[in-house]
Amino acid sequence: MKQNTSLQWSRIRNLLCYDWAVDKGKIKFTLAIVVGLYAALFIMAYWNQTSMGLLPMTPQSGEALVTFANVSVMNYFEYATMIVGILTTVILHRKFTNPQTSLQYLALPGSRIEKYIVMLADFAFVVIGMQVLYLVVYAVSMLICQLTYPEFSWWMNPWNSLNMAKKLMSVTESGENQFDVIHTSVMRLFIWMTPVISFGTFGLWCVVNMLFKHNGILKSIGVFLLAYVFLVIVSMIVMVGVVASFAEHPELHAPALHVLATVIKVILWLQIPLALLFQWIFYRQIANRQAK
Repeated sequence: MKQNTSLQWSRIRNLLCYDWAVDKGKIKFTLAIVVGLYAALFIMAYWNQTSMGLLPMTPQSGEALVTFANVSVMNYFEYATMIVGILTTVILHRKFTNPQTSLQYLALPGSRIEKYIVMLADFAFVVIGMQVLYLVVYAVSMLICQLTYPEFSWWMNPWNSLNMAKKLMSVTESGENQFDVIHTSVMRLFIWMTPVISFGTFGLWCVVNMLFKHNGILKSIGVFLLAYVFLVIVSMIVMVGVVASFAEHPELHAPALHVLATVIKVILWLQIPLALLFQWIFYRQIANRQAK
């Protein structure tokens, strides 16, 4: 039992090296597809927008093109990171759920907590790698744009979406409308809690995937889609009921908004214990497989 709960960084390093040796081909192929697809989309979009520098650009159209180029790169890699993260779950199934490969991995030297840390590290390395790739691709893309139209300033903050959200919040906060102030406080909390929400969603994703032995990714996507549709339907029913209840009582609008904002804030703060709970469940799932 001591071996099964011990922690040695040398074994963690060996397990990470094992993962790289087994999955490096798939990882490189996936990254090649991400870069190749981006290159094809960039060439087509840039050709349509600029005719490769043959069309004259006005200040207005140039500013629109700069915004289009920056937002396009950011949006592409946001979705690409999510998709690659989902595909990385293949490693989780190879290790813990696939009957044909899990026994071999579980027999490797390493305690339950070491293999839990290694699994988290696998996902972390993929996310970090995608961010590095994003910065490289962003720099190359903006360099091409700069060489084509040097009269425009192409370089922006690669993570400008968060800065734009913060700026929007500061502008909204200066308004006198009570609803704007409430909306601002809720949105500001949501921005700060976004990493926690992402970590909690990741934990829930791992927990659900650990329930399936075969075709786990497809089944997990189906579960998440059904849950999303269910939540949307329930939310619409609740909102319609609330609006109908307060339609004839305007004096209750302000208190209702405060209650709604409080409820949303409580839900957001609950994401911290929920994220920790999902990680604990995920760890226990690995521990149960390891014990076998």
